[in-house]
Amino acid sequence: MSDETNLRAGQLVLVCRWRLAHKTVPLLNRHIRALARRRIDGVALSMNLVAWAKQHIEWAVAEDAYHDHDGVLMLVVDDAGQAVMSTGAYEPLADVSPAALAARAAEARREAAATGVAPEVLCALEGDVLKVATAPGESASGVLSLVEQLVATKGATCQHVLTTPENAPTAPELLEALGEGALMLVSDEHGVVACTDMAEACAALTPAFFADAYARLLAR
Repeated sequence: MSDETNLRAGQLVLVCRWRLAHKTVPLLNRHIRALARRRIDGVALSMNLVAWAKQHIEWAVAEDAYHDHDGVLMLVVDDAGQAVMSTGAYEPLADVSPAALAARAAEARREAAATGVAPEVLCALEGDVLKVATAPGESASGVLSLVEQLVATKGATCQHVLTTPENAPTAPELLEALGEGALMLVSDEHGVVACTDMAEACAALTPAFFADAYARLLAR
């Protein structure tokens, strides 16, 4: 596959990291839909780029071009709208404490303010409500769209705790906005990462439920 050095001397403005499993991107269609909603300097990515990304991935799968069959696919876009792809090994998060996951989510909020989509989102489960650190109407990442659909299948609800998509709270502010509940990070690269369990969460709706559903997709 192409190398990042093939980009012209431009500023990198978007890096998407999507999990690979068994030579495929399990949530490819969800990732592509989220890619189409991203912006650069307020302008949506071109449909040509989005179509190229999907076709390139499908071609690479058919040709067995991925060197890391169970790693991470990276899509890099510069400020001129040029893009390349590469693959690398997957490395699980070493620190899954609330503070560490909140720090990652806060960084992703800054990306969302610029591009319209947060690749990682902090959530908290409280009873039959999933509190999500995004704003109402905000475009969801690929994995978050899956989680929100799973919530609906359980007859539960999502509560978006931010006011506008441009909100970029700090890590402590994210934790305060989510309040009580079982914290988890929803990530395009890492899937569903739980940092706490909560006995009060209803039996059918726990961080483990979402993590297991995501793991089953990777195992197919």
